[in-house]
Amino acid sequence: MVLCVATFLTPAPAFARDGEGLDEKNVLSVILGGTSDRDENAFTIGLDYEHRLHPLLGIGAVIEYATDDLDALTLIGALDLHIWKGLAIQTGPGVEFAGEEEEEDGLTTTTNRRSFIYRVGVVYEFEIGRLLLIPQVHYDYSSGNDAVVYATGIGFKF
Repeated sequence: MVLCVATFLTPAPAFARDGEGLDEKNVLSVILGGTSDRDENAFTIGLDYEHRLHPLLGIGAVIEYATDDLDALTLIGALDLHIWKGLAIQTGPGVEFAGEEEEEDGLTTTTNRRSFIYRVGVVYEFEIGRLLLIPQVHYDYSSGNDAVVYATGIGFKF
């Protein structure tokens, strides 16, 4: 649906050819930050890959791991809408795998939980030569616990 809206809001000549006007179509970044849900906070580390199809549109994938109490691995298929200079909206569906500890009769057991998530976030790419500094904040709607991810990516174009 987001892609349909972007298509109608973008002038037709802008979609002339795949990646036209882009010298470097790929961005790979390491993500460092934090994740907060309603009960817990955790250090987050991950990778974000984007392939620019057009100056206004990119597709990619995100993999993040929230450590400590959250102990969650998140995989997301991302759509990046570049709306102004380095400013982009990142959105897409994903899945989260988390371990939950349950205590019963003095025994602690860990169960694995898998949740569908949908991410909506804002990123800004500051170019420093070939390197990128990418502050970002995302809201993950989840069938488990919703979460906010705030991070900085350090990446490069190729």
